[in-house]
Amino acid sequence: MLIVLSQLLCGLAWGYVVASLCESFFHRHILHANARFRQLWKRHPLIFGVCQSAYYTHHVIHHVRSFRQSFVTQFLDEQERQCVDAGIPEAYRRQVRAEKYGTTLTKIGALWYVAPSLPVFLVTFLVCGRWVTFGMAVPILLLYPWMSMVVHPFIHRRYKDAVAELSYPLSWFMSTRYMRFVIRHHYLHHQYIKCNYNLLIGADLLLGAHRSASAEDLEKMDLLGLPID
Repeated sequence: MLIVLSQLLCGLAWGYVVASLCESFFHRHILHANARFRQLWKRHPLIFGVCQSAYYTHHVIHHVRSFRQSFVTQFLDEQERQCVDAGIPEAYRRQVRAEKYGTTLTKIGALWYVAPSLPVFLVTFLVCGRWVTFGMAVPILLLYPWMSMVVHPFIHRRYKDAVAELSYPLSWFMSTRYMRFVIRHHYLHHQYIKCNYNLLIGADLLLGAHRSASAEDLEKMDLLGLPID
């Protein structure tokens, strides 16, 4: 029994590492893809159509056309939202609305989100066995998409409002030092784009994509009602 439990715990830790690495890498190179990648996608739309739509919803809509006023204000009013709607190509309109302008994921979107990490399951099963593989499923298949689908929208709220609105388990989670760090980390991603890709903290540090908050950044966060410690 102790052997099984240790293998499950090893699987949990390994799954978190894999999920964090995949999130940082693919967030950087797909959701904020450079011009070379985007040109390749345009030449092969049947192969890279999913990448194109993910980039459009996340980078163009979530980062550029919404939250323009501040990190905690998606649209100033209904008129601004309608202006954004009017500029969305028909091919992307349904997805953008279903994903609430880039703040969450649909179930299909979540499947694409975890897909790059799935080959690791086979390798882990062959090398480490079923219990380690079972353990790694929790952070990859549950925690990884859950952070984007459920938690991410509340990261873009004034902290006290988000904590007050959530049910106890989620409000407790939002109150942890981990999540307070995630909020600051994500704020800096929106400010500077080319850094801090993780909601599952860790891989940005390993991949050299982490940026710490300056005194000026912390002052701005405080004014927006975000946690600064």
